[in-house]
Amino acid sequence: MHPESEAIFRRFIAKAKFRHMLLLIHLFELRNMKRAAEAMGMSQPAVSLTISELEKLLGVDLFQRHARGVDPTAVTTELIPVARRIIAAIGDGSEVVANVVNENAGFLRISSPPGAISSLLLPMIADFGRRHPKVHVEITETSASNPLHAISDGICDILFMRRASIIPEGWEFVECIEDPLVVVCGAQNALARKGHISPEELARANWLVSRRGSIARQRLEELAEEIDLPPENRFSVVTHVSILTLNFLTTSDVLTLIPRGVAAPWLRDGRVVELDCMATTPLPPLGLLTRSDDARQVTGLFIRELKTHLGRAQSGRNPH
Repeated sequence: MHPESEAIFRRFIAKAKFRHMLLLIHLFELRNMKRAAEAMGMSQPAVSLTISELEKLLGVDLFQRHARGVDPTAVTTELIPVARRIIAAIGDGSEVVANVVNENAGFLRISSPPGAISSLLLPMIADFGRRHPKVHVEITETSASNPLHAISDGICDILFMRRASIIPEGWEFVECIEDPLVVVCGAQNALARKGHISPEELARANWLVSRRGSIARQRLEELAEEIDLPPENRFSVVTHVSILTLNFLTTSDVLTLIPRGVAAPWLRDGRVVELDCMATTPLPPLGLLTRSDDARQVTGLFIRELKTHLGRAQSGRNPH
């Protein structure tokens, strides 16, 4: 640690209070001393004094005062995500203590991108909650493009994601299911009632396009060259919003390339059909990351029940 950072750290440990962080967040969001005071249940002079204390601890100005209120400095803008993580950690600690006091079985924080929520969590989490009512589970959705932010931000005990080439130190990956890119269409589409779909039929179809930079978009660009897809056969609306994708699939005769996990609930209820065709493309499997040293019973319990559910689902698909 840099000597200057070490000095700030020591002052922080010795004199900083959680209310400093909470007030910093309120003042950053409200940009007004009076409104921040009301939000904190403090007097306006007390707010001014508390911010001055924090500025003295850090050795920098945090806000520029003016007649209409305050504006955050560059340091404050950089510090806000840290302050929010500190307050979130205090909230998590409160949940842990409350669970122990109330004799609950544990507290588990899960982060997941949309595809894993649909394919892994959605089929089993309600049953898990009914079977273990004293386990408090907190689920947050994370970005599919950069799910590891949930680990660096310290907001999860289990992170669902695709297998990656680099695993964060101290974490281990548990593989759960294969999750390829597949071509799907609405159940009303004439292709939904056919067997294998030929390249010529794919080329005559209209396609819903995913956002640029996504794995699905990259594969569609490759497929378009392979089957000589006419440009006019691409739907004019580009979306990466699941509910819009479902609406287009069920109200028009378009196809789209999508991870099977994202489409899983639509496939289960029959609104969408997966097509047997050349465009199906393997992707790294979906699984979960958990800390190597997490020996808590609640973590092991969740992983065991997830594996049991997946085993039953697999047996149901392959009875022989």
